[in-house]
Amino acid sequence: MTLQQLIYEIRESFNLMSDDSQITNDLIAFFIKSARSTILQQRYSDPRNIVPSIAYQSITVNIGINAQSTISIPTVIKTTGNPNAPIKITAKDIADTHLSIPLNVVTMERLPFVGHNIYTSDQIFCALDEQGTIIFNGHNNLYKLINKVVVRAIFEDPEAVYAITNSGQDFWTSKYPLAENDWLDVRKIVDPKITEILGIPRDTLNDETNEQLEDNPQGQVNQKYQNRYNRY
Repeated sequence: MTLQQLIYEIRESFNLMSDDSQITNDLIAFFIKSARSTILQQRYSDPRNIVPSIAYQSITVNIGINAQSTISIPTVIKTTGNPNAPIKITAKDIADTHLSIPLNVVTMERLPFVGHNIYTSDQIFCALDEQGTIIFNGHNNLYKLINKVVVRAIFEDPEAVYAITNSGQDFWTSKYPLAENDWLDVRKIVDPKITEILGIPRDTLNDETNEQLEDNPQGQVNQKYQNRYNRY
């Protein structure tokens, strides 16, 4: 389903009009994104659960002359004890050839110490720094010839990924990276939030004048509490 369809399903279940200013499409989209992140992190932190392929997105990234990615990678959801487990990086276009080599993704703390023994010296290692930049290291200097890499991961913000990979296309009408079973659990998080918003009392009609309030002490009390509510 697309994000637009997911939002429509929620609006339909709550009988929300399209021009409702209290619950906008952007707000519902934010709730869906946050709930998706929570569900994926909780459910698939158990290595026995297989992450559905639809949850993954891929980005092709250029590598600069300093052996670092030219753009920052959007935040990746960490679903296991290994902070880099949900991410796979494959080297493409190595020295203008069609070679494709899977890279070993490690943490920034480990990066300076890997690839220097006889068992790993022929491998290429990389890590993501705090800004999401891909950094390379290792005894194998082949990484200096890498022109592009493909990053496949479970990203926290699908729209941020789409902005990089599908410039000019409409994210709202594209397939949303969420499995149908996970969508049911996302609804369990999103629906109470919308219910809470809709349950907030609103003064839709307050036509009492000052003279009416002076003649009606109870009205003064009601107005006092209404003013207090309006401050929030």
